Amino acid sequence: MGNELKVSFYLRHKEIRKDGTVPIMGRITIGKQMAQFSAKLSVAISLWDIKAARALGKSKVATDLNRALDKIAVSIHTSYEELIERKGTATPKEVVVAFQGMASGQESLLGYCDKFHKMMLQRVGINLKAKSCEQYRIAFKYLREFIKAKYNLKEISFGALDYSFIEKFDHYLRIERKFKANSVVGIIGKIKLMVKSAITDDVIVFDPFISFRSEGEESKPKTLTRQELEQIMTTPLDIPSRYLVRDLFLFSAFTGISFSDLRNLKYSDLATNDDGTVWIHSKRIKTGVEFHVPLLDLPIKLIDKYRGSTDGEHVFRMLSNVKTNLHLKKIAQMCGIDKCLCFHAARHCYASVITLSQGIPMETVSRMLGHSTIKSTRIYAQISYEKVDSDMKQLAKSIKGKYHLANL
Repeated sequence: MGNELKVSFYLRHKEIRKDGTVPIMGRITIGKQMAQFSAKLSVAISLWDIKAARALGKSKVATDLNRALDKIAVSIHTSYEELIERKGTATPKEVVVAFQGMASGQESLLGYCDKFHKMMLQRVGINLKAKSCEQYRIAFKYLREFIKAKYNLKEISFGALDYSFIEKFDHYLRIERKFKANSVVGIIGKIKLMVKSAITDDVIVFDPFISFRSEGEESKPKTLTRQELEQIMTTPLDIPSRYLVRDLFLFSAFTGISFSDLRNLKYSDLATNDDGTVWIHSKRIKTGVEFHVPLLDLPIKLIDKYRGSTDGEHVFRMLSNVKTNLHLKKIAQMCGIDKCLCFHAARHCYASVITLSQGIPMETVSRMLGHSTIKSTRIYAQISYEKVDSDMKQLAKSIKGKYHLANL
């Protein structure tokens, strides 16, 4: 038939990307007319079957890629049929334009971002924190600024969101906006989640992030040494508010409780067992995961110290997070600690110095920190050289005289 539609895919071998993959191109043929387009996907050359025009094998990468190509082909045929029904004819170029979402009435990129943000707002207080929702708004704000700066446009179609676009946005955030690597990863991650929602809503048929990886930095745990913790405990301070902040920091360092959970801590969250052990039984505000912590002597003394100084319901009166961290930076200076001290360091301190370094199993620490997976706890785990030295001396003592090398 003279107007039969054919869709095929091929590789652009000359354009090898940083990750070693090459772009996948599409070709639409109607009769003797032909138009090409970017599939906005890429693949390793070794994984591509030229004859089948699909990825080889049944790996997750190959399966996901082939599924995306199939969705593109279906979308192209749908666009073609709609054009035929509306106009009676269709050229390959018209099909490309319709498929890429540039035709009138198609969902725009920033328009969908606004719609997605409104959906996130409706989830706040149910299964999403207001802070997380705000992070989406900020990510979309930078996306809007990037489109204005680079393309001088107020809006853009989803068809423009390909690997190259994402790479340029990543570069814009790092170089022009001078964001740190992990901040860039966070912003790109929010855009990626929005795109997944767009795929679910059938706004687009492929995932432009399928081969993209935004490089972050491996951050070191923000913990203290045992000596630094003792300095904070014993160094005289200058004003009452700093003593309060120090005490709250120490309470967290000896319980692992986060700032937001400590602010929310109530006397009703405390329980005393038959053996006299006082426990905290509560849920993380951040994740909703339960955590259960038996209290050591110092946290109990701090509870008694501030009893009667609050509204009667909450255990401690708290300053804002910003003021608390400002006081902690000053406390670090007064203690001669050359670190940018923040409240979250106390939680790391509990994991590394107070528990893991003293032989408490990671599974137990994970439960007390309220982590849903032990993977999260490993981020907090920073065993000191003193602990390694102590453990190896104990090992040397245990195996002494048990192993002998002949002729030595």
